[in-house]
Amino acid sequence: MADMLKKLERVSNRHDKLKEKIEAMKQQLLVEEKALQKEKDKVNSKWMRTFASLAEDNGLQVYDLDPVKIIEMIAVAPKDFCVAGCSESAAEEKTSAISKDNGQGDKVSGKMAEMIKEEP
Repeated sequence: MADMLKKLERVSNRHDKLKEKIEAMKQQLLVEEKALQKEKDKVNSKWMRTFASLAEDNGLQVYDLDPVKIIEMIAVAPKDFCVAGCSESAAEEKTSAISKDNGQGDKVSGKMAEMIKEEP
């Protein structure tokens, strides 16, 4: 009987040690996930500022800089779509989108009109 109790105690100790290891691994994973999310947010923020700056340089008001929407729009855009002047190679090939007046006095190119809105 004493042998059984000792074995049970050893198994219990191993179980506790495994629980501690698992908990430590979970904590490490959470730290790594937070670091990755922070890096992702940093990249997205830099990209968003660049995009907003480009829009403002062209006299446009950007109301929604949701990266998912922008990526979806670009994915369905024609191959030669680009904001006028954004690409030297496109300008050289004369394939860049031609700016159009959207009726509100803003110059927009291609599908950019969907995401550009003048603030009230």
